[in-house]
Amino acid sequence: MTFARLLRRPRIVLGLLSLAVLLIPLLAAAADLPVLPSGALHWDAVRPVGWGDFRAVPPADAARRTEIAAIAMTISWSLRFEVTCVPGKSEWKGSIVPSSLRVLNWMDPARSWAALERRSEAVLRHEQRHFDLNEVYRRKLELTLVPLRAAGPDAEGAKRSLDAMIHAAAQKLLDTLAAQQDRYDLETSHGASVEGQARWDAQIVLWLVDPAKAP
Repeated sequence: MTFARLLRRPRIVLGLLSLAVLLIPLLAAAADLPVLPSGALHWDAVRPVGWGDFRAVPPADAARRTEIAAIAMTISWSLRFEVTCVPGKSEWKGSIVPSSLRVLNWMDPARSWAALERRSEAVLRHEQRHFDLNEVYRRKLELTLVPLRAAGPDAEGAKRSLDAMIHAAAQKLLDTLAAQQDRYDLETSHGASVEGQARWDAQIVLWLVDPAKAP
Protein backbone atom coordinates (compact mmCIF):
# COMPACT_ATOMS: atom_id res chain seq x y z
CA MET A 1 0.00 0.00 0.00
CA THR A 2 1.22 3.50 -0.71
CA PHE A 3 0.14 6.68 0.96
CA ALA A 4 1.03 10.29 0.29
CA ARG A 5 -0.10 13.55 1.82
CA LEU A 6 0.52 16.96 0.30
CA LEU A 7 0.76 19.82 2.76
CA ARG A 8 -1.14 23.06 2.26
CA ARG A 9 2.07 24.82 1.22
CA PRO A 10 4.39 23.44 -1.47
CA ARG A 11 7.11 22.91 1.08
CA ILE A 12 7.17 19.15 1.53
CA VAL A 13 5.47 15.94 0.56
CA LEU A 14 5.37 13.40 3.35
CA GLY A 15 4.58 9.84 4.13
CA LEU A 16 4.94 7.19 1.48
CA LEU A 17 4.30 3.84 3.15
CA SER A 18 4.85 0.36 1.81
CA LEU A 19 3.74 -2.70 3.75
CA ALA A 20 4.64 -6.24 2.84
CA VAL A 21 2.11 -8.99 2.12
CA LEU A 22 1.90 -11.34 5.07
CA LEU A 23 3.17 -14.91 5.08
CA ILE A 24 2.45 -16.90 8.24
CA PRO A 25 4.49 -17.80 10.20
CA LEU A 26 7.30 -16.98 7.81
CA LEU A 27 8.62 -13.51 7.12
CA ALA A 28 6.70 -11.40 4.66
CA ALA A 29 8.19 -10.87 1.24
CA ALA A 30 10.28 -7.72 0.93
CA ALA A 31 8.31 -4.60 0.08
CA ASP A 32 9.96 -2.32 -2.44
CA LEU A 33 10.29 1.37 -1.74
CA PRO A 34 8.38 3.59 -4.18
CA VAL A 35 10.36 4.32 -7.33
CA LEU A 36 12.14 7.63 -6.85
CA PRO A 37 12.14 10.22 -9.63
CA SER A 38 15.23 10.61 -11.74
CA GLY A 39 17.67 12.96 -10.02
CA ALA A 40 16.27 12.45 -6.53
CA LEU A 41 18.77 13.67 -3.96
CA HIS A 42 19.11 11.72 -0.71
CA TRP A 43 20.02 13.59 2.46
CA ASP A 44 23.77 13.37 3.01
CA ALA A 45 25.72 14.95 5.86
CA VAL A 46 28.71 15.59 3.59
CA ARG A 47 26.72 16.74 0.57
CA PRO A 48 24.60 19.80 1.34
CA VAL A 49 22.09 21.10 -1.15
CA GLY A 50 23.16 23.70 -3.70
CA TRP A 51 21.24 26.11 -5.88
CA GLY A 52 21.75 23.71 -8.77
CA ASP A 53 19.40 21.33 -6.95
CA PHE A 54 16.49 23.79 -7.27
CA ARG A 55 15.50 23.22 -10.90
CA ALA A 56 11.78 23.91 -11.06
CA VAL A 57 10.51 27.10 -12.66
CA PRO A 58 9.60 29.56 -9.88
CA PRO A 59 5.94 30.60 -9.61
CA ALA A 60 5.01 33.77 -11.45
CA ASP A 61 4.68 35.72 -8.20
CA ALA A 62 7.97 34.48 -6.69
CA ALA A 63 9.44 37.98 -6.53
CA ARG A 64 6.59 39.09 -4.23
CA ARG A 65 6.44 36.04 -1.97
CA THR A 66 7.77 35.96 1.59
CA GLU A 67 9.50 32.67 0.84
CA ILE A 68 12.37 32.88 -1.59
CA ALA A 69 12.65 29.17 -2.29
CA ALA A 70 10.78 25.91 -1.72
CA ILE A 71 12.39 22.51 -1.30
CA ALA A 72 10.25 19.48 -2.23
CA MET A 73 11.08 16.70 0.24
CA THR A 74 9.72 13.22 0.82
CA ILE A 75 10.07 10.64 3.56
CA SER A 76 9.47 7.15 2.19
CA TRP A 77 9.77 3.78 3.85
CA SER A 78 9.23 0.07 3.50
CA LEU A 79 9.27 -2.84 5.92
CA ARG A 80 8.51 -6.50 6.46
CA PHE A 81 6.70 -7.94 9.43
CA GLU A 82 5.90 -11.36 10.81
CA VAL A 83 3.20 -12.89 12.96
CA THR A 84 3.72 -16.00 15.08
CA CYS A 85 1.50 -18.12 17.29
CA VAL A 86 2.21 -17.97 21.03
CA PRO A 87 2.86 -21.57 22.16
CA GLY A 88 0.09 -22.94 24.36
CA LYS A 89 -2.14 -19.90 23.86
CA SER A 90 -4.85 -18.85 21.43
CA GLU A 91 -2.95 -15.70 20.64
CA TRP A 92 -0.78 -14.42 17.81
CA LYS A 93 1.96 -11.79 18.02
CA GLY A 94 2.98 -9.42 15.23
CA SER A 95 6.23 -7.47 14.96
CA ILE A 96 8.35 -5.60 12.43
CA VAL A 97 11.55 -7.26 11.21
CA PRO A 98 14.14 -4.63 12.23
CA SER A 99 16.61 -5.49 9.47
CA SER A 100 13.93 -4.98 6.83
CA LEU A 101 13.03 -1.41 7.75
CA ARG A 102 14.23 1.17 5.24
CA VAL A 103 13.44 4.85 5.70
CA LEU A 104 14.59 7.44 3.16
CA ASN A 105 14.65 11.23 3.21
CA TRP A 106 15.09 12.80 -0.22
CA MET A 107 14.40 15.94 -2.19
CA ASP A 108 13.11 16.23 -5.73
CA PRO A 109 15.10 18.91 -7.59
CA ALA A 110 12.55 18.94 -10.41
CA ARG A 111 9.90 20.19 -7.96
CA SER A 112 12.13 22.51 -5.92
CA TRP A 113 12.36 26.16 -6.94
CA ALA A 114 14.18 29.36 -6.00
CA ALA A 115 13.73 32.96 -7.11
CA LEU A 116 16.91 33.64 -9.09
CA GLU A 117 17.30 37.32 -8.19
CA ARG A 118 16.78 36.71 -4.45
CA ARG A 119 19.15 33.78 -3.87
CA SER A 120 21.79 34.05 -1.15
CA GLU A 121 23.91 31.78 1.01
CA ALA A 122 21.67 32.56 3.98
CA VAL A 123 18.57 31.42 2.09
CA LEU A 124 20.35 28.26 0.93
CA ARG A 125 21.31 27.44 4.52
CA HIS A 126 17.69 27.97 5.55
CA GLU A 127 16.54 25.47 2.92
CA GLN A 128 19.22 23.00 4.01
CA ARG A 129 17.82 23.15 7.54
CA HIS A 130 14.40 22.20 6.19
CA PHE A 131 16.06 19.12 4.74
CA ASP A 132 17.93 18.52 8.01
CA LEU A 133 14.71 18.77 9.98
CA ASN A 134 13.19 16.14 7.70
CA GLU A 135 16.22 13.96 8.46
CA VAL A 136 15.60 14.31 12.18
CA TYR A 137 12.13 12.83 11.72
CA ARG A 138 13.36 10.17 9.31
CA ARG A 139 15.59 8.93 12.13
CA LYS A 140 12.81 9.36 14.66
CA LEU A 141 10.48 7.30 12.47
CA GLU A 142 12.98 4.43 12.49
CA LEU A 143 13.17 4.60 16.28
CA THR A 144 9.38 4.70 16.55
CA LEU A 145 8.53 1.82 14.21
CA VAL A 146 11.08 -0.83 15.18
CA PRO A 147 9.73 -1.62 18.68
CA LEU A 148 6.06 -1.81 17.66
CA ARG A 149 4.31 -5.01 18.69
CA ALA A 150 0.70 -6.14 18.29
CA ALA A 151 -1.43 -9.10 19.33
CA GLY A 152 -4.60 -10.74 18.09
CA PRO A 153 -6.76 -13.82 18.60
CA ASP A 154 -5.59 -15.13 15.23
CA ALA A 155 -2.99 -14.35 12.55
CA GLU A 156 -5.25 -11.99 10.64
CA GLY A 157 -6.20 -10.13 13.81
CA ALA A 158 -2.56 -9.63 14.76
CA LYS A 159 -1.81 -8.41 11.24
CA ARG A 160 -4.64 -5.88 11.28
CA SER A 161 -3.65 -4.65 14.72
CA LEU A 162 -0.01 -4.15 13.72
CA ASP A 163 -1.00 -2.52 10.45
CA ALA A 164 -3.21 -0.01 12.29
CA MET A 165 -0.48 0.63 14.85
CA ILE A 166 2.11 1.34 12.15
CA HIS A 167 -0.19 3.73 10.32
CA ALA A 168 -1.17 5.59 13.49
CA ALA A 169 2.41 5.96 14.72
CA ALA A 170 3.68 7.13 11.34
CA GLN A 171 0.83 9.58 10.80
CA LYS A 172 1.31 11.12 14.25
CA LEU A 173 5.01 11.60 13.60
CA LEU A 174 4.47 13.10 10.16
CA ASP A 175 1.86 15.49 11.51
CA THR A 176 4.38 16.63 14.11
CA LEU A 177 7.03 17.09 11.43
CA ALA A 178 4.66 19.21 9.35
CA ALA A 179 3.95 21.39 12.37
CA GLN A 180 7.66 21.76 13.14
CA GLN A 181 8.44 22.72 9.53
CA ASP A 182 5.77 25.43 9.69
CA ARG A 183 7.04 26.58 13.07
CA TYR A 184 10.59 26.74 11.73
CA ASP A 185 9.51 29.03 8.89
CA LEU A 186 7.45 31.20 11.23
CA GLU A 187 10.14 31.66 13.89
CA THR A 188 12.89 32.31 11.34
CA SER A 189 10.74 34.46 9.03
CA HIS A 190 11.76 32.11 6.22
CA GLY A 191 15.40 32.70 7.12
CA ALA A 192 15.21 36.51 7.33
CA SER A 193 15.53 36.50 11.13
CA VAL A 194 19.21 36.03 11.97
CA GLU A 195 18.46 35.42 15.64
CA GLY A 196 15.62 33.00 14.95
CA GLN A 197 17.67 31.12 12.37
CA ALA A 198 20.58 30.75 14.79
CA ARG A 199 18.28 29.27 17.45
CA TRP A 200 16.84 26.73 15.03
CA ASP A 201 20.27 25.89 13.59
CA ALA A 202 21.46 24.92 17.07
CA GLN A 203 18.26 23.01 17.87
CA ILE A 204 18.24 20.98 14.67
CA VAL A 205 21.91 20.03 15.10
CA LEU A 206 21.11 18.69 18.59
CA TRP A 207 18.11 16.75 17.29
CA LEU A 208 20.21 15.18 14.55
CA VAL A 209 22.51 13.81 17.24
CA ASP A 210 19.59 12.60 19.36
CA PRO A 211 16.34 12.50 17.35
CA ALA A 212 14.46 11.03 20.31
CA LYS A 213 14.57 14.51 21.86
CA ALA A 214 12.61 16.07 18.99
CA PRO A 215 8.90 16.67 19.77
